[in-house]
Amino acid sequence: MGKYKNYLMEQEDRYWEIADKEIGNCESLGEFMQTMDRYKDLLTFIPQDEDPEVYIEDMLSDMWSDKWAKYQEQAIGEGYEHNDY
Repeated sequence: MGKYKNYLMEQEDRYWEIADKEIGNCESLGEFMQTMDRYKDLLTFIPQDEDPEVYIEDMLSDMWSDKWAKYQEQAIGEGYEHNDY
């Protein structure tokens, strides 16, 4: 069972590595989710009490939010704050 568990964990790691690369190529959360839908077969472990689709969407949404939060922090730190006033 140990080898199979390692295989499943490697597949999940691969999914998140792909997500980390693809996120920069997407212009919206919807596009990101659609792109990652191609790779969802790599995710074989989903908590039993979770709906698989909701779980994946929540994780990708969190990843998207984190990406843009870091981008905003970097832009503000570099003096690129934008005001619509």
